[in-house]
Amino acid sequence: GQNPRFLQGDDTDPESKQRLREAISREEPVSLDIQNYRKDGTPYWSQLSITPVTDKHGTVENYIGIQQDITERREREQKLLAERERFRLLIESVDEYAFLAINEDGQIQTWNESAKQLFGYTDESALGMDVATLHPPADRKSKIPER
Repeated sequence: GQNPRFLQGDDTDPESKQRLREAISREEPVSLDIQNYRKDGTPYWSQLSITPVTDKHGTVENYIGIQQDITERREREQKLLAERERFRLLIESVDEYAFLAINEDGQIQTWNESAKQLFGYTDESALGMDVATLHPPADRKSKIPER
């Protein structure tokens, strides 16, 4: 019977709290990720959805709130972002060699300035391109394995 606001703490995002307040005041559903706190003070991330419940006249009588702990997912996302940033810095720091990163389909995901100069493509035209395109046609058959 309590307002779940007691789960929020000092580091709960003010914009998220404002979105919740505004949606409730407009009597509209809202869904967002928010950092809350357990009884012992431990922070956790929650995917929160709040939906108004109306009577037959359309008057809001209650709200249904569903919350799912997504702490592990958020931690994995943060680690991945940090790894991507370290990878980006590594690529940018290697300027004497052409450096490319491709995905499992062989498409260029990122590359450094030396690769741009060597191959002569802009980021816009190269990113997403099949790496085999960078090889002369004679090399494609003998040096790139079939998929």
